[in-house]
Amino acid sequence: MTSAHFSFFLLHEVTSLTALLVLVMASFQAVLIGLQDYALKKKHLPWLKYFPALERMEKLLFLLVWLGFISLSVGIVTGAFFSFTDLLSDYLLHKTILSLVAWLIFAVLLCGRHFGGWRGAFAVRATLIGMALLLLAYFGSHAVGGVDNSTISGGTH
Repeated sequence: MTSAHFSFFLLHEVTSLTALLVLVMASFQAVLIGLQDYALKKKHLPWLKYFPALERMEKLLFLLVWLGFISLSVGIVTGAFFSFTDLLSDYLLHKTILSLVAWLIFAVLLCGRHFGGWRGAFAVRATLIGMALLLLAYFGSHAVGGVDNSTISGGTH
C-alpha cells in the first residue's frame, strides 16, 4: 500500500467514524425533540422545564446534522477514491448503496430546512431514518463479513 493510498484510507476511516458519531448525537437530539414535542402536545409538562426551548433544540439538531453531513460527504468521497474498483463489489455494494441513500436523506433534510423551513416531526423522522441506514451500512457490512481491514493494509488475517 502506497503512502497516498494509506492517507486516503486513514482520512476515509476518520471522517466516516466522525460522521457516524456526530450523527448518533444528532439522533439522540432528535429523540429528545420528539419527546419534548409529544409532551408539549399532550400538555404533560412536569419534566419539560429541564429542557431548553424547542427552537434551540432544533438549532442544535441541525448543527449536528450539518457537521455529520459534511463528515459523511468527505467519508464517501475518500472511500470512493480509496476503493473505486471495489465500490460495487459484492462485499461493499450494500454499504455503498445504504450510505448514499442516507447521505441523500440528510441532503434533502438540510435543503428542506434551508429553503422550506422544515422542522419538527419530519426532521426527527428523517434524522432517525438516515441514522438507521448508516448503522445498517456500517454494522451490516461487518455482519456480512465482507469488510476486513487487515486485507486492506496487506495483512494476512
